[in-house]
Amino acid sequence: MSKHAYLVMAHHQFPLLQTTLRLLDDPRNDFFIHIDKKAGAIDFEEIRRAAPHSRVTFIERLSVHWGGYSQIRCELALLQAATQAGQYAYYHLISGVDLPLRTAAEIHTFFDAHPDREYVHFASLCPAEPICRRISQYHFFTEKSRKSRFCRGLERLLGGTQSLFGVDRLRKSGLHLAFGAQWFSITDDLARYVLCRRRWIAHHFRFGDCADELFLQTLVANSPFFQKTHAVLAGLPEGDYRAAARNIDWTRGQPYVWRSEDLSALLA
Repeated sequence: MSKHAYLVMAHHQFPLLQTTLRLLDDPRNDFFIHIDKKAGAIDFEEIRRAAPHSRVTFIERLSVHWGGYSQIRCELALLQAATQAGQYAYYHLISGVDLPLRTAAEIHTFFDAHPDREYVHFASLCPAEPICRRISQYHFFTEKSRKSRFCRGLERLLGGTQSLFGVDRLRKSGLHLAFGAQWFSITDDLARYVLCRRRWIAHHFRFGDCADELFLQTLVANSPFFQKTHAVLAGLPEGDYRAAARNIDWTRGQPYVWRSEDLSALLA
C-alpha cells in the first residue's frame, strides 16, 4: 500500500483546514502540519479529530513571513519531519486554505497510474530580470512587515545601491534560475535530494525575496529530476498549473478565490 504525506502550511481559516483534513482522511495519508506561530493559541486536538483515520503530526511552530526565507525554512522542516517518519510515495505541499477537487481514493489512483513523476510548476525556465533580482541582489528585510513603509523604503534604497554598483550574485555563482509556484507533489527520491541540498539552498536563497517560488524550480531544473517532471513528460507549456496537479487562477485575482458559481468548472 503506497502512502502519501501531506505537508500543510497553515496560518488562518482553520475550519477550512479541518474540512480539507476530513476530505483527505484515509489510512494511506499522513498529515504534517505547520501552524504559524503568529496565529496564537490553537486547539490542536480539535484539528486532529478531523482526520481520525490518518496520522496527524504538528511540527514546531515558526513565525513565517510572506516573501521571507522563513517560508523555505518551513517547507524544509515539513519535508524533514515527513521523511524521518517514513518513506512516502508522494509528498504534497499544500496551504491551509487549499481544497481537494478529488477524493483521497481518486488522488491515490491518479498518482499510482503516474509513478515516478515530479509535479512541480514552472512559470518560466528563463525568468525576466525583475524575477532574477530576487536572488541576484541581497534582500535583508524580507522577514520584516511588508506593511512597513520604512522597510519598503530600505529595500528600494538597498536595491538601487546594488544596481548602481553592479551587484549580481548570479554572475558569481553561474546559477541558472527557474521560477514557479511553491506548491508541489514530489517523490521520495526528490524529497530526500532536496534535503541533502539544504546548505546549497541556504547559500543561494537565504537573502532572496520570495525565494520560495525559485528554490525548488531552480534545484530541479539543474538536476536529472527535470526530465522526470510532469511538465516535460506531458509536454505542458510554461505556466500550466497541471504541471503541479493544481488549479490556481492568477488572471482574476492574487490569486483568485474560487466561489460556488465556479463549481462546474472545478469539477471539470
